[in-house]
Amino acid sequence: MISTVITTTTAVTAQVMAYSIIAVVFLIIFLALKEILSSETDRPSIKVVPERIRVANHTLTTCFRRLLFV
Repeated sequence: MISTVITTTTAVTAQVMAYSIIAVVFLIIFLALKEILSSETDRPSIKVVPERIRVANHTLTTCFRRLLFV
C-alpha cells in the first residue's frame, strides 16, 4: 500500500517536472524569437538582424546549459 503511494507520487512528480521543463523550453524559444523579431521600427535594417540573432542564440545556449548542468 505504502509502496504504491510512493510509486504513484514519484511518477506524478516526474511527470510534473517533465512538463515544467518542456514549458520552460517553449518559453525560452518564444522569448528568443520575440527578441529576434522585435524592433524599434517596422523594417529593421539588415545590420540589426544578425546582431539580434546572435543575442538570441547566446540566450538560448546559456539557458539550455543552465537546464542541463544545474
